Amino acid sequence: MKRLNALFAGIAILMPFQFLSAQKTGAILQDNPSPISVIGSEKLSSFSLQRNIALDLATFKRDGDEIGKQNSYGFNLDYNYYPKGKWGFGTTIFLNQTTNDFNTTKTTNTDFGAFANISLIEVLNPQTAIYGRVGVGYISDILKVTSGSNSDKQSNDGFAIRGTVGLPVHLDKFAYVTPFVQYQYQSGSVEDGKFTDSRFGAGVNLEGYLRCHEDYKCDSKNDYKFSKNAYDPGSNMFGFWTTADFSSGTINTKYDDGDETKDKYSNVNISVDYTRYWWDGIGIGMELRVKNDVQESKDFDFKLSSTTLDVSPKIVFQGPFDGGARNLFLEAKGTFGSQTFKTTSGSNSNTIKDNVSGFGLGFGYNCFFSENLALTPIIGYDWATLKDDESGEKQKRNTFRLGLGVRANF
Repeated sequence: MKRLNALFAGIAILMPFQFLSAQKTGAILQDNPSPISVIGSEKLSSFSLQRNIALDLATFKRDGDEIGKQNSYGFNLDYNYYPKGKWGFGTTIFLNQTTNDFNTTKTTNTDFGAFANISLIEVLNPQTAIYGRVGVGYISDILKVTSGSNSDKQSNDGFAIRGTVGLPVHLDKFAYVTPFVQYQYQSGSVEDGKFTDSRFGAGVNLEGYLRCHEDYKCDSKNDYKFSKNAYDPGSNMFGFWTTADFSSGTINTKYDDGDETKDKYSNVNISVDYTRYWWDGIGIGMELRVKNDVQESKDFDFKLSSTTLDVSPKIVFQGPFDGGARNLFLEAKGTFGSQTFKTTSGSNSNTIKDNVSGFGLGFGYNCFFSENLALTPIIGYDWATLKDDESGEKQKRNTFRLGLGVRANF
C-alpha cells in the first residue's frame, strides 16, 4: 500500500538537437579536445546535469477557498572522480519528499538513497566512451499517513546493489549525452516480514566531464568570455529536467506468518528543458514532462496507474547588459497538459482525469563555471487551472518553485 500511495505523490531526450556538421565537429575537437579522451593520463570528474535541488510549494483552491496543499522538495547528486587511470570512484545521493494535506488527511512520502560507486571507463574514440559502474548503498522508502488523531507509518528499508553500463557521447565541449542500462537489487525488512525488490531500467541522461582544475574556470575571472556569446542567435541551452528513463520491477514480500505477496511496477519519466536563441538574448523553448507510474498486485487483483503530461512553451529574455548582468534571465511560459489516475479492481475500473492549463514566470542567473556549463539558480511562480474532464469542476493551483541545477550551452 505504501508504494501505491507513493504514486500519487508525484527515447525523447533526443529531441530537436541541432547536430553539428562533420566539419564543425572536427574544428571543435581540434580547438577543444573532448576531455573524456584524456582518461588514463589526466584527472577527470563527471556529474549529471539534472536539477540537483528542487522545491515546490503548491496551494489548491476551489471557489476561492483553500482545499489543500502539496509541498515537495528533492536533492540529487551523482558525482564520480577518475584519477590518472581508467578506474574511478564516486557517489550517488538522492532525497525526495512529497507532502499532501487534504481534507484533514496528511500523507508524506519520503525516499532516500545513498550509493558508493566504482567505475571502469574505456575510451572508444575522442567523442565516445563506455563505462561500467557498480554501486552499493542503502535505500529507505517511508510513508506516513495522519488522519485526525490517528497516525500510521510504513517503511521499506534495505541495502541495495546497482549495476550500470553507460555510453557517453560528446555533444559539445564538456557536455555529453549518455544512454544507459541499469539493474538494481534491494532486500530488507518490513513490518512482520522481509522483501526483495529487483528492477531493470534504461534511459538517457546529460552528463558533464571536466578535467580537474584545468577546466573549472570562473566566468567572472575570465572577463565573462564563456557567457559572452552564449545567447547569440543559433545558440542552444539544455536545462534542468533533461533526462529520460524507464524501469520495471517486481517486489516479493514474505511475511513471518508464511504469507507471500508479489507486486509488479513500471515507471516512465521523460523530461526535457530546451531553449534555442533565435535573436540576440531572446530564446524560444519548451519544457516537456511525461510521467507514468503503474503498480499491479496479482494477489489482490488490483492495478493503479498515474499519468502526467505537461507541455510548456516558453520565451526567455536575457539581461540587456554586458558582463555578468548578461546572464540574468526572465522566462515566461504557458502550460498545457493533463493528470490521469486509473484504478482497476477485478472487472471494475475508475478513471479520474484533470485537464491542466496555466502560465508561469521565472527569474534566474546562469553562472558559468566552464566553457559551456553553468550553475543556475531559478525562482518562479506558476498559476494553473485543473478542470475535471467528466464533471467540469475546476480548482486552482498556485505554485512557488525554487531550483538549482546545471545547464549545458552549445
